[in-house]
Parts: sequence; C-alpha cells; structure tokens
Amino acid sequence: MSDTVAWISATVSAASVAVAVAAFVKSSRAQREANVTQQRLVEIEDRRDRDRKLELCRARLVALNGQGLIRIENQGLGEGRDIVVLADGRPFIDHERMSPFRPMPLHRLAARCNCDYRVVAFDGAPPIEFDITWTDDTGEQGRFQHSLQV
Repeated sequence: MSDTVAWISATVSAASVAVAVAAFVKSSRAQREANVTQQRLVEIEDRRDRDRKLELCRARLVALNGQGLIRIENQGLGEGRDIVVLADGRPFIDHERMSPFRPMPLHRLAARCNCDYRVVAFDGAPPIEFDITWTDDTGEQGRFQHSLQV
C-alpha cells in the first residue's frame, strides 16, 4: 500500500510541476504580448506628440483675393521663411499687374500674420497663377499653388 501511495504522490507531484510549467509558459507569452502592445501604444503616442510639435512649427501660406488686393497669409503656427512668391512663373513683385508702388519682397512671415499687395484689377484680365514656396521649422518645403481672378 505504501508503494501505491508513493506512486500516487509522485504522479500528483509530476502533474503539479507540469501545470506550473504550462502556467509559466502561458504567463510568459501573455507578458510578451502585453509588452508588444504597450510598445505599440508608446510609439503611437510618441508619433502623436511629434506631430503636435511639428504642427507648432509648420507654416501654411495661402494667397487670397480681395478687391485688387492679394493677401499672402500664414495660417500655420510656425514662421514661414525663404518665401518665394511667383505669379505666372515669375517673381510676384515684378508682375505687370502689381501696383506701381512696389513693395519689398516677402522673405519671412510670422505665424498667423499676413502681407498685403495691391494689384491692378481690370475687367477681362486673365487669372494670375500663384506658386508660393517656403520652409519652416520642420525643415520641410511647403508649397501652395492657386489661380486667382483679380
């Protein structure tokens, strides 16, 4: 009888060890999956944070028309630099429809600021094709292209 009890005891011990090993493997696998998921969440949050910071550095320039007035406007949160404004493929301030009182060329434009230019408006004039390029604190080249009827 003591042999039977010893065998049962050994079998129960072996089964306990097997269950413990299986639980350890399963727990280890679950922990690895949780770590991978947590790493993905951290990467997503880092990307969102980086995008938020970039948005604070980004300039967004547009050209708007208003009764013989062209407004170059920075609608972004960052400063626009190295601004080049072309009208019909040439520098805007040299365009024949610019006001005779030639302003200084635009090189920098702070966030949420604008610069107005007077243009000669007349009926039947073709639209002006604008191409504005700039850089900002993100280091990326920005570009805006639009056709405006003045």
